[in-house]
Amino acid sequence: SMYTNLNIDYAIQCIKDYLLSFDDDTIPVAAINSGLKLLMRNNIFKFGDCIFLQLDGTAMGTPPAPPVAQISYGTHEIIFVPIYPQLLTYFRYIDDVFGAWTITNPAEDSQSWQSFQAHIQDFPGLTWDISKRTHQVNFLDLTISIGADNRIHTTLYEKPLNLHLYLPPH
Repeated sequence: SMYTNLNIDYAIQCIKDYLLSFDDDTIPVAAINSGLKLLMRNNIFKFGDCIFLQLDGTAMGTPPAPPVAQISYGTHEIIFVPIYPQLLTYFRYIDDVFGAWTITNPAEDSQSWQSFQAHIQDFPGLTWDISKRTHQVNFLDLTISIGADNRIHTTLYEKPLNLHLYLPPH
């Protein structure tokens, strides 16, 4: 639940700092920052017959919510991902992450893995559930595995609670 737990003040500051790092006068940083603050701090929504003002997290149901989550945490990833040469691949889609880790130095592997996990968690408001390292994982709609032949194999993954409830066109 990245959207609802994201520390919006910190996220907006991350985005502002990232945009300023380009040192490009054509990017309207102040306007973007002001617009994000206005939208993210004033989200009023209706659920049933009740009306709410959202106080924490991204403004749910608004178009900027996914990019705000992606970009703000992405500014964190830019810093910590390159530190780990063991990380052969690292992909994130909103709040789902997939990575391939190789052991480059067995004597330091456990410490490096712990350090990597600490870096992932070091973002205000977010707590990540990190799975144990394994040769097979379900990621989004795929099952990805490393076979006995040391090759990557994929197959479609179907969630157990997928009830296949489709409305026919007629």
